[in-house]
Amino acid sequence: MENNLANTIIGLEQELLGRETRQSVIRLEELIADDFLEIGASGKFHDKEAMVRLLPDAPDIHFITHDFRVKEVSLGTVLVTYELEMKTPRHRATLRSQRSSLWMQRGDRWQIVFHQGTPL
Repeated sequence: MENNLANTIIGLEQELLGRETRQSVIRLEELIADDFLEIGASGKFHDKEAMVRLLPDAPDIHFITHDFRVKEVSLGTVLVTYELEMKTPRHRATLRSQRSSLWMQRGDRWQIVFHQGTPL
């Protein structure tokens, strides 16, 4: 896979973790596919509607990402995996999880269609 594609997908994944994007319903609508599904680290399922409703009001969380791996699974479909560390106001310890996301090229843009978090 070309480095440009990997860098694009990593950049989009990191953008979704950014406070500015998480507070922007317009940007979330663009990045999250209508058929999106997430299995969170809590084990709960979330769809696009839930994410767009919940993220803008979520507490400020500091995210640190490590060890990105990007694999093109088919033309226009990319799997990204990485380790995520997060510190929230209600947790004293840093929470760690393995993350995986599936991104698909839809028209002229990439959208996330699946995401899963597995606690470490």
